[in-house]
Amino acid sequence: SAIISGIIIGSIAPFDASALVVIVACVVAIMSKFLIKLNGHIFNPATLGLLISLSIFSLGDEWWAAGASYSILGYAMTLTPLLILANYKAIKLGVSLPFLLAFAGFSQLTNLVVLNSLDAGGLIRFLDAMPYYFAFIMVSEPRTSPYARNEQIIFGVLTAVLSVALTVYSIKYSLFIALLLCNLGYAVYRNLRRNS
Repeated sequence: SAIISGIIIGSIAPFDASALVVIVACVVAIMSKFLIKLNGHIFNPATLGLLISLSIFSLGDEWWAAGASYSILGYAMTLTPLLILANYKAIKLGVSLPFLLAFAGFSQLTNLVVLNSLDAGGLIRFLDAMPYYFAFIMVSEPRTSPYARNEQIIFGVLTAVLSVALTVYSIKYSLFIALLLCNLGYAVYRNLRRNS
C-alpha cells in the first residue's frame, strides 16, 4: 500500500516539484494510517499526504500523469476501460460511477446557472477533463470508502457535490478536501454503526 500511495502522490504532485515535496507527502500518508485511526485509518492516505505537502510548499496539484498535457503516456493513464475493470474487480464501481455522474451533472448545472449557457464544444472539453483518475483510484480507495451499494452511492454523490461546491467558491484543493471530509464522515458513521 505504501508503493501505491507513493505512485498516486508522484503522479499528482507537480512534475517539476522537488523530491522533498513528494517525500513529505509520502511520510504524511504512511503515518496517517497508523496515527489517525477510528476502527481503521480514516483518511485516504495519498490524498491527505498531498493536501498537507502541497499546502506546506504552496504548490498546486498538477495531475500530470492523468492528462495529455505532458505526453501521450500521461493520457494513457485516463483510459477508462482499465480503470473501470480495476474498480469492478475491487467492487467499487458503486462509488466511482455515482461520483462521476454527480460531478458531471452538478458541474454542468453550476455552469448553466453561473454562465447561463452550455455549448457542445465546452461539453466535450469538460468530458475530456473529468476527474476519472480521482474517481477510479482515489474516491474508491478500498479502506476509506464503503462496500455496501447504497453507502457507496451516497459516498460518491456527496464527494462530488462537495467538490463542485468548493470549486464554485474557489477553494484550493477542492477535490482533496471534499474526499477527506467524506472519509471522515464515513469513518464516524462506520464507528457509530459498529457501536450500536
